[in-house]
Amino acid sequence: MKQLSGKKKIKDWSRKKKESLINGNWDDLIILSQSKNHDAYALSRQARNDNSSDR
Repeated sequence: MKQLSGKKKIKDWSRKKKESLINGNWDDLIILSQSKNHDAYALSRQARNDNSSDR
């Protein structure tokens, strides 16, 4: 029964959240879970990509 309630919760998630879970992108999943504003997600993802290219 626990699995069924978990599936029901995930069913209501956005596509981006589900993709982050499947791909193991925990940082993205946390950001998406904290805010319903996907613009904040896009900005934070872009900032991380900019920082990783600086290395």
